[in-house]
Amino acid sequence: MNMKRYFAYVSLMLAVVASAASCDAFRRLAGRPTSADIDALRVVVEAEKKASEDSLTALEAKLKAEADSLATLERLDTSDYRVVEAGSYDSDVKTKLDHTYYIIIGAFRTETYSAKAFEKAKAAGYDPCYISFESGLKAVALAGCDRLSDALDLLDKASSESFVPKEAWIFANR
Repeated sequence: MNMKRYFAYVSLMLAVVASAASCDAFRRLAGRPTSADIDALRVVVEAEKKASEDSLTALEAKLKAEADSLATLERLDTSDYRVVEAGSYDSDVKTKLDHTYYIIIGAFRTETYSAKAFEKAKAAGYDPCYISFESGLKAVALAGCDRLSDALDLLDKASSESFVPKEAWIFANR
């Protein structure tokens, strides 16, 4: 009976020692990675995976932006609309402009004509503005946009207005 107690006691001690030593001790002895090593590696792999996913998301956004730009350029190419760059004028813009693109419904040397176009645009619900040039021309813009596609949409909409001439164009302030 004493031997049974001794055997039970030794078995219990071995179980306690084995559970306390855990697999990490045996892994370390065998030269294998421990739980802490595996956890650290898991963190690194997850960080690399997240960086890769973020990079892929950014790339997809760039591809979509390029596709949108190509579609806008194709749309512009198939339309009768003109885009005039700021540098293509003989004189500089005197007005401080907040946007990249403006829908121009007319450019006048006479204040009376520019005021008349301005008031028609305002009465139609647009938020018009003046763009003054050093040469003395004063353009009336329906509104400003920062994307060419938005400017094309606005010009499409405005073209149906009776006060907007067929010669309305997009001014690119780049």
